[in-house]
Amino acid sequence: MSLQDFIKKYTNVRVGNGECGTLVRQYWIEVDHTNPQSYPSSKDYWYNPVNGYDKVSTPQEGDIAIYDGHGTYTDGHSAIYVDGRVFEQNADPDGSPAHLYLRKNTYLLGYLRKQGAKMQPLTPAQVDHVLKMGLRREPTAEELNNPAYAASAALLIDTVWNNGGKQSYENRDQGFTPVTEQLYKKV
Repeated sequence: MSLQDFIKKYTNVRVGNGECGTLVRQYWIEVDHTNPQSYPSSKDYWYNPVNGYDKVSTPQEGDIAIYDGHGTYTDGHSAIYVDGRVFEQNADPDGSPAHLYLRKNTYLLGYLRKQGAKMQPLTPAQVDHVLKMGLRREPTAEELNNPAYAASAALLIDTVWNNGGKQSYENRDQGFTPVTEQLYKKV
């Protein structure tokens, strides 16, 4: 099942006992095909290891947002990141069914990403942008493995375009680089 199918299936539905973590665990089962251990509080997913997931600071679609507890909400909150918003239940207002919400990052601890998740593919607009400008160099291994770039192809492209101050291909043979050739073939 895709993230979009999951959202369509559960919008305006109270999943399980209606707690935020129940929706996240259902997502893990139906979309990520995993079943990590359960913790009593959502914030515990940040402070304890979650088998099969890495902590990241820059989100991409499908990552799990983890919020710290505060005030009378000592258990924290968890939700699924979706294009600048979150899919959540039991928040805003309390007891609410699953819905998309534009949540402030107040009390955000970070995001959990399934291990082995790949960088999201470039959008057609990003591919077009790359082909029009031509990359000045290829991404370094360090850049390709950086979680910030894994979450944002646009950020990686901007870094490569600005040359990152590390490499220059002034003496390189003319023609496509392997990266631009691969991007070109996708169009």
